[in-house]
Amino acid sequence: MKTEHTPWSATVNRDQLQRDLLEYVLGCREEVLSGRYQPEPLRQFPMK
Repeated sequence: MKTEHTPWSATVNRDQLQRDLLEYVLGCREEVLSGRYQPEPLRQFPMK
């Protein structure tokens, strides 16, 4: 995250992303290892 061009979402700014990323990734890891992970459907969009 060395540039300002890292919009994770419209509601999460760069500072929040950097602060919470490790906690989020570790939480995802725990969900996968415990079998609780439920992936969201893929987002599809047309290529122009």
